[in-house]
Amino acid sequence: MSVAIHKNKVRLDWAGQEAALKRMNRKEIARLSLLRASEKLLTMRGVEMLAERKVKHALGVTTSDYAYIADFARRLIYKHADDLSWVVPTLGQVPLSTLDLTVEFNDQAELSGPLAETDQGDRTVLTWTKYEIELEKYVGRFLVTDAARARGRSNIQAVTTLKSLGEVLHRTKEREAISELYATAGLSGAVTAAWDATGADIETDINVAVGAILNAADSLAPKRIKIVVLLPAVQWGFLTAQQSTLNLSVLDHFKKTLSGFEIIPTKYWHTSGTGADHGIQDDALIYIPGGGTALHGYSADVPFPLSERKRIEAVGWEYFFQQWFRTVTTPDAKGTTTSSRIYKLTGVE
Repeated sequence: MSVAIHKNKVRLDWAGQEAALKRMNRKEIARLSLLRASEKLLTMRGVEMLAERKVKHALGVTTSDYAYIADFARRLIYKHADDLSWVVPTLGQVPLSTLDLTVEFNDQAELSGPLAETDQGDRTVLTWTKYEIELEKYVGRFLVTDAARARGRSNIQAVTTLKSLGEVLHRTKEREAISELYATAGLSGAVTAAWDATGADIETDINVAVGAILNAADSLAPKRIKIVVLLPAVQWGFLTAQQSTLNLSVLDHFKKTLSGFEIIPTKYWHTSGTGADHGIQDDALIYIPGGGTALHGYSADVPFPLSERKRIEAVGWEYFFQQWFRTVTTPDAKGTTTSSRIYKLTGVE
């Protein structure tokens, strides 16, 4: 068994540890137990603590490596936003080195048959459908002042700002994805009654929606299908509470029925507005996760800097970061923008 101790972490190779430990005395066992406990502690908070230390160091001292500092800050913002995301991870993730992408997919093919022994049948023809993903630009910027550094507060200022920017990036990406899914739902229907009202039948409402999705030509087989229910946050409790007709919650019921079932609550509902900024109103979205429903493209390895830092004379250091992204629904067919893998269930609230 090998043991390696590094500056910021402890890494242990535990292969064959039982045989090795038998040959060691108690003192050695105690030493390794302590190292293993340290490794466990680092695993629990290691990434977070290391990131915080690096932020404090990177933004709190002067260095000539400005590009590294700004890029590290950008990556922390991205990571925090990704950790908070619920909806975006259910979609197809497409890192892009360009700002636009043409996506192609083929319609379902047909076979000839049954045929006579001497008949060759018709040639299978695939019809290709194209759609575009054009990324959109989003920019964040923040300032670490000389006065904050002189007072010993630059670390708090930097860490707090990075966390806040990660949160606002998360909210922006989630809103953009939700708006796209809501606007392009190819199926829809009304609930039996609002889910918090007398006479509500949540199980039936979801079953009807799932049945409609299954009836779509390109949907998966029932035993393999996964379903996401995106609903107003205030309705969360009605799907997790035990139902008298089921003797278990709606969530547990569908987890047993389908191969995958997830409920995602959102605060982005009952929002007035037009275009892409209207939330899910008082409705719910039921959809199949994955790239077959929608793609979320985002900038990665583009030929220009996504993070920069500049000096503002007599003030401090200003940091810029940008990310280009966009969510686009995979349409059912050429010339359409909607997907039958998304069902809009109206009036849940």
